[in-house]
Amino acid sequence: MGSWGLPAHRWLRVFSRSQYALAASGPVQSISFPDRLFYWEAMAPAPDTPAEPYSLQWYLTIEAIRLRRQARWLRQLLEFDRHAGEVVVGLGDGLGTDWVQYAQKGARVIACCPAGAQAALVRRNFELRGLTARCFHADPTCLPVASESADVVCIEGLLHEMPREQPILHEVQRILKPGGKILAVLPARPLFGRGREKAHEETIRSPWFTARRRAEPLLFSRRELLRLFQAFARPKVYRRHLKRKDLPRPWRWIPPRWLERFCGRYLVFKGFKPLASSAALAEAA
Repeated sequence: MGSWGLPAHRWLRVFSRSQYALAASGPVQSISFPDRLFYWEAMAPAPDTPAEPYSLQWYLTIEAIRLRRQARWLRQLLEFDRHAGEVVVGLGDGLGTDWVQYAQKGARVIACCPAGAQAALVRRNFELRGLTARCFHADPTCLPVASESADVVCIEGLLHEMPREQPILHEVQRILKPGGKILAVLPARPLFGRGREKAHEETIRSPWFTARRRAEPLLFSRRELLRLFQAFARPKVYRRHLKRKDLPRPWRWIPPRWLERFCGRYLVFKGFKPLASSAALAEAA
């Protein structure tokens, strides 16, 4: 196993500690922990004949369902093809499926995970593909990344469940180079009333690190997201991800791709660290 690997007995210990996540809310409570991870990352239940959990084929199946079927918009909006040779810091929940895409296109990836078991599985995802990444179990408010060293920070989830957003964004500003880019994917506030929020929570509730959760995860509107990221320059917000079942019945004849820009489940924020930030900090010092 590569330099980031774990001996077999430690892997078993990591996975056994992770079983506490079964008590968390989300999809059907009786399914196994690997199936919960599959559901969270692929945005769909595991197939009837899934691959061996944590195998390369398991990760590849998740990737295929996530990026080719459920959320094809991620490839364009997270700009997997545009950051070769740059330092990309991945921050948030998941198995690293999207961060792997950056590494495959030549980016240098640093993955920072809020749960130890998650960091081990993200590391394994890279190793099984023969890719290199630095994977850390880290508090998102105190990242093991040098100041002004990252070209891109990609945040997935996390902010809507953390009790404090601003310390995380301050830390993102610290590690970004002046002019560096932030990309963030967060759950959108539904447009069709509170009756659909339960279905929303099935998607946004992470199986990781339940102790950090808010009692009620935040759902954002475009205006709220712009307010949250107000320290970043040239902001843009995109709304994506809509399934026919999410629509009121009279609207289901309309192709979801036509409506997702107005009522999709997720918001994607793009912005830049202002070039003047470092100069202002230096003068203040």
